Amino acid sequence: MKRSGMDVPLDSMVRWVVLFRSRNRLDGYRQYIVREDGNFAMFRTRKAARAYAFEALGYIGRRDDLRREPHGWMTPKVVRVTITANNTVRGAAEPRTLNGLVGGRMEDR
Repeated sequence: MKRSGMDVPLDSMVRWVVLFRSRNRLDGYRQYIVREDGNFAMFRTRKAARAYAFEALGYIGRRDDLRREPHGWMTPKVVRVTITANNTVRGAAEPRTLNGLVGGRMEDR
């Protein structure tokens, strides 16, 4: 399937997120996706993501004290992400017997 000029698998979706970034001597370079109410703030369009970044975090660009040490905050960046469904169970193993039960019946002993 072709979306937004790129090939995306059918079990995937493309969204825009705001990336918070900082660089300082203590932590080095750090970045993470901005959350809102415990969930990642994801948007269907770049325009909506940029509007949110300006409204919620736009003050960083005007605050020199936050951009210098010890904080080292950088202006938020809007990036496109591809979210792919993973239908496998992590750590899944072959079915095992439990207390001698196999397939719901007792093993012959």
